[in-house]
Amino acid sequence: MGELTETSLAQIRDDFSKKVEEVKKTPDKINDAVDDLKYYAPLVYLKVSQVRDDIQDKLAELFEQLKKAVEGMFAPWLFLDYAAKWQVIGSQVRSCNGMQGSRDYNMEGRWDGSAYKSFKTTKESQQAAMTSIENMCNTIHDKLITVAEEGQNLYYNITNKLATIIAQVATFATETSATGGAAAIWTINNLNGAIVAAVELVVQALTDFVKVESKVYVASQDLKNLVRAPSGFDVAKSGKVTWPSSASDQFDNKDDDWKQDGAA
Repeated sequence: MGELTETSLAQIRDDFSKKVEEVKKTPDKINDAVDDLKYYAPLVYLKVSQVRDDIQDKLAELFEQLKKAVEGMFAPWLFLDYAAKWQVIGSQVRSCNGMQGSRDYNMEGRWDGSAYKSFKTTKESQQAAMTSIENMCNTIHDKLITVAEEGQNLYYNITNKLATIIAQVATFATETSATGGAAAIWTINNLNGAIVAAVELVVQALTDFVKVESKVYVASQDLKNLVRAPSGFDVAKSGKVTWPSSASDQFDNKDDDWKQDGAA
């Protein structure tokens, strides 16, 4: 499996779409190969026709499962795109948080008194708030990347299994005709086994992917909890979470006479 990128996801999506279209043609190919046996190998036809019917039932089940996969084929790309956007937000918040420590903006050690104490309390609350936001972004980003990777694996594996079915059908049709129906008894059983395995793989893969998607749901719940009571944010009487406000709206200039603490 290659690196997870929008390009790699697009390629896998295209390959998957092509294989779905190809595999949809297999029921007719199987019917044609089996029906021809009626004319040059009627006894073989009677033996393989029932297996052919079982195969068609399994293919119908496979197509139903593939509908679910087709409907979700853009999900990994969207998860990757959303993950990138969350990462951008987190990076911007981290940059803003770190800006306070730069020489151009850092006010530590340049003043004192009640105004500075109020400022310091407010600044620390806002730094904690920005750290909370960055953590939220990182959490969702990581979960979305996990789902995108699993989605890439899902469609890659399904595509490979569909390619196996297509190859098995081609082998069955070719060898049935080339051997006058003699090979049909064995090749149709191989084909049946391949299709049964493919259906099981697709069903299991989709089930497993739903489990992976649940990780995003858990992450979203974590995000909700972080939003409800994020570190460093204020909570109004109404219960609404707000950005940290100033620690004080007035300064005790009578105590320090607007001088630095300890100054004469």
